[in-house]
Amino acid sequence: MNVRYRSVVNLAKHCNYDEPHARQIYRFAVKIFDTLKDAFGLDDKDKEYIEAACLLHDIGHSISHSQHHRHSYYLIRNSELLGFNDEEIEIIANIARYHRKSNPKEKHIEFEKLNPGNKKKVKMLAGILRIADGLDRGHSANVQNIQLSISGKVYKIGVLAEDSKDVTLEIWGVNLRKELFEEVFGYTAEITQIYN
Repeated sequence: MNVRYRSVVNLAKHCNYDEPHARQIYRFAVKIFDTLKDAFGLDDKDKEYIEAACLLHDIGHSISHSQHHRHSYYLIRNSELLGFNDEEIEIIANIARYHRKSNPKEKHIEFEKLNPGNKKKVKMLAGILRIADGLDRGHSANVQNIQLSISGKVYKIGVLAEDSKDVTLEIWGVNLRKELFEEVFGYTAEITQIYN
């Protein structure tokens, strides 16, 4: 385990993160990332940023449920993540901050101070994180797996339920949070339940 990954996990554990939820959404985020990386110029460092943001996105709950996305930003930004430079920590903190509620805006001080390339990166990775987080909306691992495909301008997400669990909440969760993803990638996200 490298020092960067270990420092992320240590911070997550220190803040009593929901490990099963974080690992579940990381699994989905990486699958989505891998379908988009080549077309949108994303690389292994970006994959590391989204991994860190997946593990840390909810740590703000340790302060308060209300506005926990902002608390997550603050905790990440003000923690010593070993091996990451200041710019990288700012990127990870912003991705986590935008996993819910409002989309990134120029009037947000933390987002505004990023350079244009990093703003675009944050939007893309936060867009992916929002979809992945929606896929475990109830923190109950109802979704066993996802199948992804792109058809023209439609990004199709097929959801396979764990056993015969109801995934209505998860499909609703993705539909609720897909706007940023659609805006930044230029696809219409279409989510449906699939069966074995």
